[in-house]
Parts: sequence; C-alpha cells; structure tokens
Amino acid sequence: MAEKRIEFELHHGIGDALFITPSLPLFKKNYPHLPIIINTKYPSLFTDNPHVDEITRKRKGFTPIYVDPISEGFPDRHHIHAVWESICTEYGLETEKPPLQPEVFIPYQAHSEMVMQEVVGVQTLYPDKWHRKKVWSYFDELAERPGFAPVPDFNLLEWDFCEILSILSSYRGVICAEGGTAQLCKAAGVPCMVIYGGFAKPQWAGYEDHLNIVSFAECSPCYNELPCKSDHACMKKISVEQIVCEVDRCW
Repeated sequence: MAEKRIEFELHHGIGDALFITPSLPLFKKNYPHLPIIINTKYPSLFTDNPHVDEITRKRKGFTPIYVDPISEGFPDRHHIHAVWESICTEYGLETEKPPLQPEVFIPYQAHSEMVMQEVVGVQTLYPDKWHRKKVWSYFDELAERPGFAPVPDFNLLEWDFCEILSILSSYRGVICAEGGTAQLCKAAGVPCMVIYGGFAKPQWAGYEDHLNIVSFAECSPCYNELPCKSDHACMKKISVEQIVCEVDRCW
C-alpha cells in the first residue's frame, strides 16, 4: 500500500462530513496500523471520535465522492455507501459495507425548557444553493404556527456542534430540507421530517425512520444545477396543513 495513512479533506457540507463516519470504525478495525487523519472546517464534529487519530484545518487529503447535482447524474446507492466505496478504491481497502447510520461522539444535553414545551423545530435558513430547489416554500409560515419554532442559525454558533446537537435534541422533532441538519438529526437520534419535494430521492441520503415527504412532478427529480422549470410547483403542492397533519399523526 502506497499510503501510510488514511487522510481526508472535508471542507464541504456537514452532511458530506458525516457520510464518512459509518466507515471509520470499519477502517480502524481492519487496518489498525493506519492512522486516520481528518482535515476539515468542522473539527468539533470529530473531536471525540475514537476512530480518528488527528484533526486539522488543512486542505489536503482525499475528498470522498458520490454522485452530486454538479455531475447531473442520479445516484445508484446511498451516499454513505458511495463514499465508503470511493475511499476503499482510493486507498486499496477492503471492509464490509457500513451501516446507514452517521455517528457523532459529542457530549451534549437537551434544553429541558424546550422539551417541556414540546416544540417542533423548523429549519428556516438555507444557503442560496441549487437555485433553492430543495427548499420548501412554506418553512417560514410553518415556523409561526403554535407548537412550532424556527431553529436558530447554526452559522452564528460558529459550528459548535455540542451546542448545535443540544438544540436539535431539545425539540419534539425537527423539520428540514435534505442536507446537513437531517444528517445531524439521524446521528443524534432526533425525530426528523425531511421535505424532499421533487429535488432528490430519500434513498440517496435519507433514512427509513425519518418522515420523508416527496412530491414528484414530470421533471422530478431535478437533482442538478439547472434552475427550476416549474416555479417550484412540486414544493408548493406540499401544504402547511399536510405537514401539520403528519406531525400530529406520527409525533
């Protein structure tokens, strides 16, 4: 083996960083002599991970890959398995497939005052990415309903994942778009409803124990960098009342 270490560069999204975590214990078990180095802008996400030997903010190492919107193709497996396969290919490793369960080892506590209120958290702040095709049209409206509340802007927390996970775990459940928040909820065991609309399929980055809301149109899935062809029609077909009813039924 040419490499004497397994080294990653993780400077993209939170979800991308979490996609590698189910593979780390398998690599450490099968190749205990190879140090695992994580170079990332989210060091606190890996600080207590027992399978990681070193964490830096450098920009070096292998960036695990999966089919994403830039490629204008559709995935044929879950991102976790695609990432695992790309790492095995890059470093010449062999392990069993990882479970579809991102992991965090961060000590955090729920905010008891929020738990007592049984508030459902709603993520309302999203980056202007992919022409906002994966952002539901009514997140803000839902967050104003009784029993719901907007999730704080995680950027303001400077990626303190102990605090972020404490906030997420304090809610009765969390409603969000496909992305890093959904991955954090899965890792922390927080009930999560993910509104996909027609952007992507839950089989690519979702989980069976999440409430996955889809609304496909003829142009779905629109998992690419192109603008929406139908003025976000698939998202607009998902009403606030539908989501409220799903919350009442399942949570």
